[in-house]
Amino acid sequence: MATNNSCIISGPKEKFKIWFESLGIYLYNCLKDRKADDVLVIDADSKIQLTCGDALSKSVKLCKFLKSIPLRKGDVVGIVSENLPNTYVALLGALLAGTTVLLLNPSYTRRELVHALGIAKPSVILSSLTAIPNLLQVKNTSSLTFDIITIDGSWDKNNSRLPSIDYLIENLSEDFEIDKVEIQDIAFLLLSSGTTGLPKCVKISNQNMILGVNTINDSRYLNVGPDDVVISILPFFHVYGLYIHLTPIVASTKVILMKKFKPDLFLQSIQDYRVTKLITVPPIVHFLLKSPAVSNYDVSSINDMPVGAAPLGQDIYEEFLKRFPHVSIRQLYGLTETSGICTIQQSTGGGADVGTPLCNSQCKVIDLCSEKPVKALHVGELCIKGIGVSSGYYKGKTEADVPIADDDGFYHTGDLGYYDEAGKLFIVDRLKEIIKYKCYQVSPSELEDVLLSHPAVRDCGVIGIPDERAGELPLAFVVRQDDTNITEQELVEFVAENLSIHKHLYGGVRFIEEIPRTISGKILRKELKKICY
Repeated sequence: MATNNSCIISGPKEKFKIWFESLGIYLYNCLKDRKADDVLVIDADSKIQLTCGDALSKSVKLCKFLKSIPLRKGDVVGIVSENLPNTYVALLGALLAGTTVLLLNPSYTRRELVHALGIAKPSVILSSLTAIPNLLQVKNTSSLTFDIITIDGSWDKNNSRLPSIDYLIENLSEDFEIDKVEIQDIAFLLLSSGTTGLPKCVKISNQNMILGVNTINDSRYLNVGPDDVVISILPFFHVYGLYIHLTPIVASTKVILMKKFKPDLFLQSIQDYRVTKLITVPPIVHFLLKSPAVSNYDVSSINDMPVGAAPLGQDIYEEFLKRFPHVSIRQLYGLTETSGICTIQQSTGGGADVGTPLCNSQCKVIDLCSEKPVKALHVGELCIKGIGVSSGYYKGKTEADVPIADDDGFYHTGDLGYYDEAGKLFIVDRLKEIIKYKCYQVSPSELEDVLLSHPAVRDCGVIGIPDERAGELPLAFVVRQDDTNITEQELVEFVAENLSIHKHLYGGVRFIEEIPRTISGKILRKELKKICY
């Protein structure tokens, strides 16, 4: 780490040679180098295992099927799924076919799916059974056109018969031709709330992910190796979760998959599979500290716990080290727009900082008024430059993309922070209005749009309120229409019907006479927060 005269903090400068033209071929070769009977994935619920040999065989066959449709380079394939062994097959098969992979939350409502699919316009969607009803509703009631293939079993309900991946590839051979993919071509489209407004599709290139995964697996950072066992609760559609899922392929280790967090199954899996790396988020840290169930299981195999997606307070950090002194707990920082992790603590004991920049990355903190870089210990907006920064927000094949970085290549994160004399970064607040509920980004304006669609709501404003376990809870301030008596519970249920579970109003609803706004009409969220305290 170095800090130069221009107040820019730099990670180590290193040259990386990319031997593979695409992420798909890179992951294919990583699996091919392993023994065919090596276990890649174990489903914690069903105990179903996916070996490296099966993953390769099924992925190649799926690639061959997708190309026969035909799908080609630049076409978009959607994957809408929770964590399943066959999600790996869907992901790798789509990448090998040279397509761009759109990763979406299977709990998305029809409204959310229409928005995301309307931007990316996938030709084919590979979906878990969980998401099929909403996808069929979108397909039958909107102008969007796409085929659906199931990931975890065939669907034959409500006059709709959908084939599964396993059925379609059963009789296919494993020979396939590789379409040329450029290293700068888009590998993934991930949804991000950005700084304002509805979620946006962030472009993540083959180069972003190849360099990112290799850098993160460096011995100075995550340092995952063949002797490690990783457990994954975070989903594929979250950039942090995507890293966790790709890392075991590159690092020749195995991953224990969980569809959702079940406390006893989580602890039982750590004990049974001797999990060593717990790459996780603050709510899991809180669980390990607070839950009495932890004492009923042997979790001593865990030796390293990188924590990201939201800040971890100093008090919690110190309390964890006292209870689990054998665990190296390290904070990291990243965003969808930086293709995931961009800073990390290299050793335990660092406290509340989020570490220093990764290789070939730079950070600076700029003054909020002048936008000029500031020196150590001065709070300003954190800006990131490096190998992971996305080239832009995807607007579709025929529209110009929206750039993410400024003219100097820095992405303005919307997070307030500072760095100390040693070049360690600290996150203190957010300029942007995004609410962080657990590991999810929740856009206040998206919730406001839903609330304003209710005939009894005249105006509203949404903020996040602090919560020890979840980070923040969405809370709505609502101005009722005249002569209406809509209740808090009715509005909470209305939002729950229209948005996925992590966007529900867990902080409740408060009724007020007027929403504070600027002259230009922007909601004064700081004034709303004052009402809370």
